[in-house]
Amino acid sequence: SGIEVDYGLEHVFTLLSLVLDRDALRLSFRAVFSSDREMRGTALEYLENVLPEPLRQGLWPRLGEAPTAPRRRRPGDKLLAELERGIAGRAPR
Repeated sequence: SGIEVDYGLEHVFTLLSLVLDRDALRLSFRAVFSSDREMRGTALEYLENVLPEPLRQGLWPRLGEAPTAPRRRRPGDKLLAELERGIAGRAPR
């Protein structure tokens, strides 16, 4: 079942999709609220790569995460591909 969805956060992701890749944000939103810790971690890593630092620092506590110091980053396209594979593997049957 995962974490309970916060509809205020859903609105934030919708607004972000006006300036960032809509499909990638939709995948990230689903993964952040997934019970799959690996998918959640990949989504957070993706968001860490695409969000400006001040926005990320404000968003992280709302996602139940402590603000983190910047770390070495994997390419966003690789993270997105990982999210796509993970979400596709969890599709309802």
